[in-house]
Amino acid sequence: MRLLRKVTYRAQLFLLIAIFALFIGVTDIFYLTEFGNVVKDRESSYMQSVVDDTDNWLCQLSLGLKSAASELRNNATAQNYLSQKTSRAKASFRVSLYETMRVMCASSSFISGMVFIDPDGTMSSINVVNPVAVLETLISAEYDVKNVGSDIFTRMLQNDIIMDGNPFACYIMSVQNASAPQMKAICVFVCRVSQFSYVNASSLTESSQFYLIDSMQEIAYSKLPVSDPEKAASDIATIISSGLPSGSEMRLGNERCLVFTGFNEQLGWRSVSIVPVGEINLDMKSIQRVGVIIGISSFVVFVLIGLIFIWNMSRPMSQLLHGLRSMGQTNLSKRLPELYDNEIGVISREINGMMDKIQAMTETSFAMRNKMYESELNLKKAELRALQSQINPHFLYNTLECIRSIALVEGIESIATITESMASIFRYSISGGLLSTVEQEVESARSYAKILSIRFDGRISFSFNIDPQILDRAMVKITLQPLVENAVQHGLGETEEGGTVDVSGLIQGGSVVFTVADNGAGMDQETVNRLNESFAETERKGMLLSDNQTRTSIGLTNINSRLRAYYGEDYGLSIQSSPGLGTTVTLRMPIMA
Repeated sequence: MRLLRKVTYRAQLFLLIAIFALFIGVTDIFYLTEFGNVVKDRESSYMQSVVDDTDNWLCQLSLGLKSAASELRNNATAQNYLSQKTSRAKASFRVSLYETMRVMCASSSFISGMVFIDPDGTMSSINVVNPVAVLETLISAEYDVKNVGSDIFTRMLQNDIIMDGNPFACYIMSVQNASAPQMKAICVFVCRVSQFSYVNASSLTESSQFYLIDSMQEIAYSKLPVSDPEKAASDIATIISSGLPSGSEMRLGNERCLVFTGFNEQLGWRSVSIVPVGEINLDMKSIQRVGVIIGISSFVVFVLIGLIFIWNMSRPMSQLLHGLRSMGQTNLSKRLPELYDNEIGVISREINGMMDKIQAMTETSFAMRNKMYESELNLKKAELRALQSQINPHFLYNTLECIRSIALVEGIESIATITESMASIFRYSISGGLLSTVEQEVESARSYAKILSIRFDGRISFSFNIDPQILDRAMVKITLQPLVENAVQHGLGETEEGGTVDVSGLIQGGSVVFTVADNGAGMDQETVNRLNESFAETERKGMLLSDNQTRTSIGLTNINSRLRAYYGEDYGLSIQSSPGLGTTVTLRMPIMA
């Protein structure tokens, strides 16, 4: 740094340009030598992740099939069906067996169809066009279906009338009667191989190929059409027999390729990905050529611009330095010549107006200080108003407690109950924070229900059925009480005979679900649809409903907006109602600690 201080400004600019030019050259050389390795490493990492994801999926397939097999073996319907000794007796359980099979197919993404073979040879199937063809295909593939010992996952099979002609694999299992082990049925899970298409990852190169190989070393699935099956089979056999680790480079025919492999021991299936190295290098060379052109062009342009920059900077700086020396040697009233419109001209004008601006800056400083005092005063006033806003609610709460005490002394229990409930609600509403526990929220709603019960002289009854497991869970404050108010005001308030309001809360489907149901007037389906649509509409537009909409929809929409703003778009309110039967409002929120 001391050495640079002795070097002129122009020489420093020349040195800076030389350093940057050298940096560009070194960077370009490094780019040319290392870019290929970086690209190859990234492509290797990506393809390995595809193979690993495929192996994980095959593991999930194996576990899913084993789980389904275990579930079927222990299924009460299947056991009852097998325990029947006559065809007529079995007929009464056949519908239940079909339903069990249908549910298993619907609940598992791995199972496309099922065939259940009785000990007497009777077949029951679901989602299979021709179960006999399934059995014949397995037998022709040398699978001893009727004498199967342990569970078997077959290789890829093909039959034009099964699974719409698509390739498929089968999981074969036995189902024994617990009371009569000799009564053994066979169940075949049919898995459509086309569902493996999820591994159809984006191609790294035009000829990159991905294969799924079954237990017989045959191609079960390929990302690209196989134009030469014999060559593909030969390449796969070479890869498997080589024993090289996944991600190795090897020669297949006359071409060097990157090879990625995976193996699932449970199913005996493999995943193989082949990426031609020549195609990777071809893409890299085109990018390298562009990089060389850009590097050389950048170098030349940078040097030319640097020289122009040095000339345009050093000459005005020299003139500025000469003017400053002249000012110091004569008197401070002298001004610099304003010859340029660039930064040098700006410096000259700033120096010329420096003394005039000192006064302006001083006045500005005093003005800013006054504004700061004013801001501090406003802050103190705001704090005082905040304290007053806290004092007023506490004063009202204490007043309610006083009214309750007088009502108890005078023997007016209804007023005492109302004031006690109002005090409880008010105390809860002014407590700090956005969240409370479910227990606190339910207690606030109970207090409000007491007030309504007295107001309507017992014509409206309330019930609360809350799962104890959710009482200590957190939830957004003041959400249940408005729903209870809405049920009474718009569902039961106009009926002379009154009615009931039922509030329930439980854990359902991984969420906490509250329902507030009344047996009041209800609403037609058009109104219900409009309300449910208004929830999504206001959330999407980010605003409340217009004034010509009902107060009911505005209140419910505000609650829904608060819930969705805090929990996300998957949660909030929904409405179900029928005219004359009542209305049910459902509140769904996540399980929070």
